[in-house]
Amino acid sequence: EEEQEEEEEGTKIPEVEGKEPIQQPASSVPLQRLLAAEPFISAVPSAKWEDLRPVRSLLEELRTNPGIRAACPDIELIANDIEFKLLYFTDQEQMDQDCLAAILAYTHDAGQKQGSLYFELNNCLRERSPEGRAGLMRTWGDFVHYCLKGLSKLEPVSGVVYRGLPEKNTVIAQYQGPSGMREVDAVCRLHHLLAIVVIPFFYSVCTRLLFGCMAIVLWKIGFSFEAIAAGICGYQTMRGVSKSIQKKGNLQKRSVYLTFGALVGYTLVTWVDLSQDSPLEASRDAVHLETRFVVALLVGFGLVGLSEIYTCMQWMCKHWAFLATDTIEKKVDYCRLCFKQQYCIVNLGAAVAFFLGGLVFNKFALRGVAIVGACDALIVIVLLVLYIKLDETVKTRMGRAGADSSDHVEAIDPVKATDSMQANIVDSMMADDSMKSTDSIKVLIVDAIKADVSKKATDSTKARTGREHSPNLHEGEVPKKVPWIGWLIAVTFGFEAASIGVLLSIGPLFWFDNFELDVFYIGLLMSLGEFVGFVETFCELNSHVVNIKRWLFPNPWALIILLGVIGVCDLTYMSLSFWPVAVAQLIMQGCNGMCVSLLTEIQGSIIDADHYQYVAGVSQVVRRVGNVGMAALAPIMYMVHPGLPFLIAGILTLVWMVVLSMAFVRRRKEIEQQVAEKWGIESDQFARVKARRSFIAGECEAATIMQQFQPQEPQEQQEQQDQQQQQ
Repeated sequence: EEEQEEEEEGTKIPEVEGKEPIQQPASSVPLQRLLAAEPFISAVPSAKWEDLRPVRSLLEELRTNPGIRAACPDIELIANDIEFKLLYFTDQEQMDQDCLAAILAYTHDAGQKQGSLYFELNNCLRERSPEGRAGLMRTWGDFVHYCLKGLSKLEPVSGVVYRGLPEKNTVIAQYQGPSGMREVDAVCRLHHLLAIVVIPFFYSVCTRLLFGCMAIVLWKIGFSFEAIAAGICGYQTMRGVSKSIQKKGNLQKRSVYLTFGALVGYTLVTWVDLSQDSPLEASRDAVHLETRFVVALLVGFGLVGLSEIYTCMQWMCKHWAFLATDTIEKKVDYCRLCFKQQYCIVNLGAAVAFFLGGLVFNKFALRGVAIVGACDALIVIVLLVLYIKLDETVKTRMGRAGADSSDHVEAIDPVKATDSMQANIVDSMMADDSMKSTDSIKVLIVDAIKADVSKKATDSTKARTGREHSPNLHEGEVPKKVPWIGWLIAVTFGFEAASIGVLLSIGPLFWFDNFELDVFYIGLLMSLGEFVGFVETFCELNSHVVNIKRWLFPNPWALIILLGVIGVCDLTYMSLSFWPVAVAQLIMQGCNGMCVSLLTEIQGSIIDADHYQYVAGVSQVVRRVGNVGMAALAPIMYMVHPGLPFLIAGILTLVWMVVLSMAFVRRRKEIEQQVAEKWGIESDQFARVKARRSFIAGECEAATIMQQFQPQEPQEQQEQQDQQQQQ
């Protein structure tokens, strides 16, 4: 009976002062527990500390209050410190000694948490039970009265407050600034500077230093134009081999080995030149070389092509996006920014390489260029090793210790359409107010905002096949959902590369042979062309400039215009007139960089992520074929007429421009028909947004429609029925 009475007493509802107890069924055990805990979780009533009337001074209260003495065993020492500080801190006009002493006590640093007045007071303030609140008033009531009264009399102060924090490295790793990126220290900034600025600059100089003099040297030593074509083709082929080697594995270490191969190549070229009686300089007198020197020179030129490590540079951008941001949206946006910054630096390095190559070759012949190239390759190796050494330290300081970034980096697609791109698409569709009331447009807008086409395509493929889909398609496996316009964009990379391939192959010899231009001025001219590309890419770092450019030249017609300009510049070489050809070369080099970036943007926006890597790989192969093929054929065509290589490249570019224009018009009509059929939009309604919609927006609409209305297989239909039943 006694135990039963105790249980009944334990289940009684506590009475709250001023309130009637809540009646509830006896079986409501959770409610009983909740009501029993109500006083401990209720809101704390506002305490009017100013109503208290302390009877002791602050120091006397600290020394004699039993609660304070129990919480702070060293309270005597704290009180003595406060008395000493009161001799130097006086503020009789604003507050009395007790209020000032309370502020000094609250800010007293005891050197540890336990036993310090600040720590124990704040712990007690967190106590919410009735007993705890009563104890709080008995122990700290007078002290808080003095402290708040003193704080209320202090003058407002504006300034910077420095606060000490434990575990500084963890805080720095987790903190994000206004841009959504983690704040970094000096080591991390050095790591970032190496990846985005320093290594790309020296890499660009290393791989392009010989462009201005290679064909001239081969022509000088008596090579036929067929042999010159073979030598240049070998150099360009080794650049392609270098890119292929960097597909998988540890890209940084492989880049070190490849750059070391370039160092060996520059060393061979230096040895060949130093072994001759007279240096291989820019004179029109032929020089005869022994066979072993000819072979060594060609091998050296080919090995220099191994310095093409731009794939590793791109991986560094993705790696930094993985380290510096958290969400995939921020990673993609930041990676895209890093790509633009890095490409801008690469263009600057190319401009420096052409200028430096022409200057050094004019003063110190081929040996000077080779020595500078060897030093540059050595610098790249040292920088890559330093980058590798700093990598683990940076990952630790940025909160990624022990994380294998290889898989995460591959998931970052810098050209994938993000939410901001989809928002721009929606804005372009909603430019006409009359369209906002159309139900079919509303459905399309909602789908464009919420649907990630790439994810839907991947999820649909997984549902039908029942297996995980690899980002890299197997060899020979052809994607079935890539639109035919996507393959034409991939082929366009090859036609775009044809003109620049001819220029880099035979351009210096064209100027040297036809205009007897000094190699220094040849390098200066090519440097100015690359500098135009640098200025263009630098301006694209500003979003306002990009928006203005897209407004003036919306895609895909900006691509058509660029191809037309490049084709016309190629035809100008047939005039063999100095100033028209010089201006045409500057324009062509500037348009080349713009064309590549625009092609990459269009391709990344219209190809879903499940097929992008395959299509992008095909694009790079086509581009390399166009570059190497025209570089090999250019010297042979040069024998017939100096302007013939440029004429052929120009004709190919202009013909492809016409084909691509017709393809874009046909593709747009297809999309309009699909939208009209699937979404039920009348032609007059659709015409209002037709002029404002870009090519990328249309492709996203088409992809959305295909995903929305694609036929479902029985297995997928059954899965949807099961989900509906579960709901």
